[in-house]
Amino acid sequence: MAEGARFVLPDEPGGTKTLDPKLLTRGVARCQARMKKKGIDNFTLHDLRRTCRTGLARLKVAPHIAERVLNHVQEKISGTYDTHDYLEEKREALNKWSAHLAGLTNLVPTV
Repeated sequence: MAEGARFVLPDEPGGTKTLDPKLLTRGVARCQARMKKKGIDNFTLHDLRRTCRTGLARLKVAPHIAERVLNHVQEKISGTYDTHDYLEEKREALNKWSAHLAGLTNLVPTV
């Protein structure tokens, strides 16, 4: 999360709105050729969400927390009766994911 911002990807430092998703999609598209030269296949933002969700499962994050991390709508009954925001649980899950990713960067030689 950007320091002092409400969102992980705010529109500006300390921003109160999220970054326009089109900017992320365009940014990934612009980098595809450079990544291909490094042996990274083309991917979409949705692929990153899928990778995160799978990784959270591997890290033993409870499914209902992992789904909330991705901001998926909850099933009708639990979504109706469970209005807790799970902020601390989501933060813990994302900290686990962050530590996992940081560990991966130590394994990959820089080019």
